[in-house]
Amino acid sequence: MAPAPAQSSGKQFVSFAWQGIALTVPRGWDLVMADGTARSGHIRLADERSVRLELHWQEGGAQSVSDTVAAYLGRLERRAAKEGTEFTSQRGLRLANPSGKDAECYRWTADRQILAMLSRCNDCGRVVHVHVLGEREEKLKGLARTIFASLADHPDGDWTPWAFYDVSFRSPAELPLARSTLQSGCIRMEF
Repeated sequence: MAPAPAQSSGKQFVSFAWQGIALTVPRGWDLVMADGTARSGHIRLADERSVRLELHWQEGGAQSVSDTVAAYLGRLERRAAKEGTEFTSQRGLRLANPSGKDAECYRWTADRQILAMLSRCNDCGRVVHVHVLGEREEKLKGLARTIFASLADHPDGDWTPWAFYDVSFRSPAELPLARSTLQSGCIRMEF
Protein backbone atom coordinates (compact mmCIF):
# COMPACT_ATOMS: atom_id res chain seq x y z
CA MET A 1 0.00 0.00 0.00
CA ALA A 2 1.29 3.45 -0.88
CA PRO A 3 1.98 5.76 2.06
CA ALA A 4 -0.55 8.49 2.71
CA PRO A 5 0.38 11.97 1.49
CA ALA A 6 1.66 14.17 4.31
CA GLN A 7 2.55 17.75 5.05
CA SER A 8 5.59 18.70 7.12
CA SER A 9 7.44 21.97 7.73
CA GLY A 10 5.54 23.75 4.96
CA LYS A 11 6.29 21.13 2.32
CA GLN A 12 3.53 19.17 0.68
CA PHE A 13 4.19 15.47 0.31
CA VAL A 14 2.75 12.94 -2.11
CA SER A 15 2.88 9.19 -2.50
CA PHE A 16 5.37 7.65 -4.89
CA ALA A 17 5.33 3.92 -5.69
CA TRP A 18 7.22 1.79 -8.22
CA GLN A 19 7.64 -2.00 -8.43
CA GLY A 20 5.86 -2.43 -5.08
CA ILE A 21 8.12 0.01 -3.24
CA ALA A 22 6.27 3.03 -1.85
CA LEU A 23 7.53 6.26 -0.27
CA THR A 24 6.21 9.68 0.72
CA VAL A 25 8.18 12.37 -1.13
CA PRO A 26 7.89 16.14 -1.58
CA ARG A 27 5.48 17.30 -4.28
CA GLY A 28 7.54 18.24 -7.33
CA TRP A 29 10.00 15.36 -7.03
CA ASP A 30 9.19 13.52 -10.23
CA LEU A 31 10.34 10.30 -11.84
CA VAL A 32 13.18 11.00 -14.30
CA MET A 33 14.72 7.54 -14.65
CA ALA A 34 13.53 3.98 -14.09
CA ASP A 35 15.42 0.80 -14.82
CA GLY A 36 15.08 -2.82 -13.81
CA THR A 37 12.45 -5.29 -12.70
CA ALA A 38 10.71 -6.23 -9.47
CA ARG A 39 13.79 -8.35 -8.65
CA SER A 40 16.29 -5.51 -8.92
CA GLY A 41 16.34 -1.99 -10.24
CA HIS A 42 17.02 1.68 -9.82
CA ILE A 43 14.98 4.88 -10.04
CA ARG A 44 15.69 8.58 -9.75
CA LEU A 45 13.39 11.42 -8.72
CA ALA A 46 14.32 15.04 -9.43
CA ASP A 47 12.99 18.50 -8.71
CA GLU A 48 13.39 21.43 -11.10
CA ARG A 49 17.09 21.76 -10.18
CA SER A 50 18.63 18.32 -9.76
CA VAL A 51 18.27 14.67 -8.77
CA ARG A 52 16.91 14.57 -5.20
CA LEU A 53 16.29 10.87 -4.55
CA GLU A 54 17.84 7.66 -5.79
CA LEU A 55 16.39 4.28 -4.95
CA HIS A 56 18.03 0.91 -5.59
CA TRP A 57 16.48 -2.46 -4.76
CA GLN A 58 17.28 -6.12 -5.11
CA GLU A 59 16.04 -9.42 -3.84
CA GLY A 60 18.11 -10.79 -0.96
CA GLY A 61 21.82 -10.40 -0.55
CA ALA A 62 24.47 -12.33 1.36
CA GLN A 63 26.02 -9.50 3.40
CA SER A 64 24.52 -7.95 6.52
CA VAL A 65 23.16 -4.41 6.25
CA SER A 66 26.08 -3.12 8.33
CA ASP A 67 28.68 -4.88 6.14
CA THR A 68 26.97 -3.64 2.96
CA VAL A 69 27.04 -0.02 4.19
CA ALA A 70 30.72 -0.37 5.19
CA ALA A 71 31.65 -1.77 1.76
CA TYR A 72 29.65 0.92 -0.06
CA LEU A 73 31.24 3.77 1.92
CA GLY A 74 34.67 2.21 1.41
CA ARG A 75 34.18 2.24 -2.38
CA LEU A 76 33.02 5.87 -2.29
CA GLU A 77 35.97 6.92 -0.13
CA ARG A 78 38.49 5.22 -2.44
CA ARG A 79 36.90 6.87 -5.50
CA ALA A 80 36.93 10.31 -3.82
CA ALA A 81 40.61 9.88 -2.87
CA LYS A 82 41.46 8.90 -6.44
CA GLU A 83 39.62 12.00 -7.75
CA GLY A 84 41.06 14.29 -5.05
CA THR A 85 37.58 15.07 -3.67
CA GLU A 86 36.97 15.74 0.01
CA PHE A 87 34.88 12.92 1.50
CA THR A 88 33.33 12.47 4.94
CA SER A 89 30.85 9.96 6.26
CA GLN A 90 28.86 9.37 9.43
CA ARG A 91 27.17 6.08 10.29
CA GLY A 92 24.50 5.07 12.76
CA LEU A 93 22.25 8.10 12.33
CA ARG A 94 18.90 7.87 14.08
CA LEU A 95 16.69 8.95 11.20
CA ALA A 96 14.33 5.96 11.02
CA ASN A 97 13.68 2.69 12.77
CA PRO A 98 11.42 0.85 10.33
CA SER A 99 9.42 -2.00 11.83
CA GLY A 100 10.17 -5.43 10.41
CA LYS A 101 13.43 -4.36 8.79
CA ASP A 102 17.14 -4.50 9.50
CA ALA A 103 18.20 -0.95 8.61
CA GLU A 104 21.02 1.55 8.93
CA CYS A 105 20.91 5.28 8.23
CA TYR A 106 24.06 7.21 7.37
CA ARG A 107 25.38 10.36 5.68
CA TRP A 108 28.18 11.02 3.29
CA THR A 109 29.41 14.28 1.86
CA ALA A 110 31.56 14.94 -1.17
CA ASP A 111 30.48 17.47 -3.80
CA ARG A 112 26.92 17.00 -2.43
CA GLN A 113 25.42 15.74 0.81
CA ILE A 114 23.58 12.42 0.81
CA LEU A 115 21.48 11.00 3.65
CA ALA A 116 20.81 7.33 3.06
CA MET A 117 19.05 4.32 4.50
CA LEU A 118 19.82 0.73 3.60
CA SER A 119 17.19 -1.77 4.72
CA ARG A 120 16.47 -5.47 4.40
CA CYS A 121 12.90 -6.63 4.94
CA ASN A 122 12.53 -9.47 7.44
CA ASP A 123 9.45 -10.73 5.56
CA CYS A 124 10.40 -10.68 1.87
CA GLY A 125 14.21 -10.26 2.05
CA ARG A 126 14.15 -7.30 -0.36
CA VAL A 127 17.09 -4.92 0.10
CA VAL A 128 16.26 -1.25 -0.51
CA HIS A 129 18.82 1.56 -0.60
CA VAL A 130 17.31 5.08 -0.47
CA HIS A 131 19.45 8.19 -1.01
CA VAL A 132 18.18 11.72 -0.38
CA LEU A 133 20.49 14.21 -2.11
CA GLY A 134 21.06 17.88 -1.34
CA GLU A 135 23.59 20.67 -1.29
CA ARG A 136 26.48 20.35 1.18
CA GLU A 137 24.97 22.77 3.74
CA GLU A 138 21.29 21.98 3.13
CA LYS A 139 19.26 20.82 6.15
CA LEU A 140 18.06 17.36 5.10
CA LYS A 141 17.47 15.42 8.33
CA GLY A 142 13.76 16.23 8.74
CA LEU A 143 13.08 15.51 5.09
CA ALA A 144 15.03 12.22 5.20
CA ARG A 145 13.17 11.16 8.36
CA THR A 146 9.81 11.64 6.63
CA ILE A 147 10.89 9.72 3.52
CA PHE A 148 12.69 6.87 5.32
CA ALA A 149 9.87 6.34 7.83
CA SER A 150 7.36 6.00 4.99
CA LEU A 151 9.18 3.15 3.20
CA ALA A 152 7.02 0.16 2.24
CA ASP A 153 9.28 -2.31 0.46
CA HIS A 154 6.83 -4.84 -0.94
CA PRO A 155 3.18 -5.04 -1.99
CA ASP A 156 0.62 -5.49 0.75
CA GLY A 157 -1.46 -8.44 -0.40
CA ASP A 158 -2.26 -9.31 -3.99
CA TRP A 159 -1.83 -5.83 -5.47
CA THR A 160 1.27 -3.83 -6.46
CA PRO A 161 0.98 -0.06 -5.92
CA TRP A 162 2.16 2.45 -8.54
CA ALA A 163 2.10 6.23 -7.95
CA PHE A 164 3.92 8.89 -9.98
CA TYR A 165 3.07 12.14 -11.80
CA ASP A 166 -0.22 12.51 -9.87
CA VAL A 167 -1.36 9.12 -11.18
CA SER A 168 -1.86 6.15 -8.89
CA PHE A 169 -3.15 2.65 -9.52
CA ARG A 170 -2.66 -0.93 -8.44
CA SER A 171 -1.83 -3.90 -10.63
CA PRO A 172 -2.25 -7.57 -9.77
CA ALA A 173 0.94 -8.76 -8.02
CA GLU A 174 1.17 -11.78 -10.34
CA LEU A 175 1.20 -9.45 -13.39
CA PRO A 176 4.75 -7.99 -13.45
CA LEU A 177 5.85 -4.93 -15.37
CA ALA A 178 7.34 -6.31 -18.59
CA ARG A 179 8.69 -3.03 -19.96
CA SER A 180 8.51 0.69 -19.32
CA THR A 181 9.61 3.67 -21.36
CA LEU A 182 10.03 7.11 -19.84
CA GLN A 183 10.21 10.05 -22.24
CA SER A 184 9.47 13.73 -21.78
CA GLY A 185 5.69 14.00 -21.55
CA CYS A 186 5.09 10.25 -21.92
CA ILE A 187 5.46 7.12 -19.86
CA ARG A 188 4.55 3.75 -21.32
CA MET A 189 4.10 0.66 -19.16
CA GLU A 190 3.46 -2.86 -20.40
CA PHE A 191 2.37 -5.58 -17.97
